[in-house]
Amino acid sequence: MAFIECREVDFAYLRNTQVLKNVSFSLEKTEHVLLAGTIGAGKSTLLRLMVGLLEPTKGNIHVNDLRPSRRSLNEISRSIGVALQNPSEQIFCSSVREEMMYGARNFGVRFEK
Repeated sequence: MAFIECREVDFAYLRNTQVLKNVSFSLEKTEHVLLAGTIGAGKSTLLRLMVGLLEPTKGNIHVNDLRPSRRSLNEISRSIGVALQNPSEQIFCSSVREEMMYGARNFGVRFEK
């Protein structure tokens, strides 16, 4: 099985609002992928499904042979990384030190003051 497998995935936020329909792909661990598309195409929704923040309304997603919803966000984030197009949308602390400490705390690293 590939590192990330997405098979016939559908997702709708509301019953009448289909966001993803029949999405299938597989990625190996060594692959790097660019996910691009227009606003509202479902890029963020697909990423939320891959990290387990959302559940597909149909189909299956597996990351490293496990369903993302059965793993902690901390565990998933060790396997999948996302770099947003606009750095101002991914960096939100007021200093580099605070930003690094924030990320490290999510992995259980504690700093002395």
